[in-house]
Amino acid sequence: MTRSALPRIGLLALIWGSAFLWIKLADRGFSAVEVTFARLTLGAAVLFPVMLVRREKIPRSARLWLHIAVAALLANALPYLLFAVAEQTVNSSTAGIINATTPLWTMTFALATRHQKTVSLRQAAGLFVGFAGAVLIFTPWHAASGLLSGSLECLAASASYAVSYIYMDRFLARRGLGPRPSPTCCPWSRSCSASWSSARPSPQPRWPASPWSSPAWR
Repeated sequence: MTRSALPRIGLLALIWGSAFLWIKLADRGFSAVEVTFARLTLGAAVLFPVMLVRREKIPRSARLWLHIAVAALLANALPYLLFAVAEQTVNSSTAGIINATTPLWTMTFALATRHQKTVSLRQAAGLFVGFAGAVLIFTPWHAASGLLSGSLECLAASASYAVSYIYMDRFLARRGLGPRPSPTCCPWSRSCSASWSSARPSPQPRWPASPWSSPAWR
């Protein structure tokens, strides 16, 4: 890793990591489905203009769109919804830490499905230590029922990310898609299919006097 890459990695970590804080704040005034739909719609709204400016092609094959829809469910809609629901009972820092188990799930599922056929001793040790640390984070033997359920929802979201990576590597990575069409079409396809639920009339969001009146991580 070069020194020039460190600031970009730091910025990326800030963008991704802060998402859990914004989810916690959004949960105060919106339902989990509405938070999920907003994330999907905003993501597609940003990436589609980039595709148009760069004149990149949108996939035409129905079979390819089916794979994109499955990937979108696993990589966007399902984990976004699970995190939004989970953060109703757990704090944002816990959600972010549990999300760090995604690489562990990815390697576990890759080995289970023979997507990766071998594992080194170092990788096996890393898996053991990583999962042991994840168990210690939310201590299921001490956690209240609400906290435990929220932690399990975070774990399920992280596992969904892992499954999506393996699925996309198997069915999308070698289809000649550029770096933008696949991530752009995924949230767009899921936001279209989820629009019916968030389009239903809902109560007026009720926000506290100040969103910072109590720490979002509580």
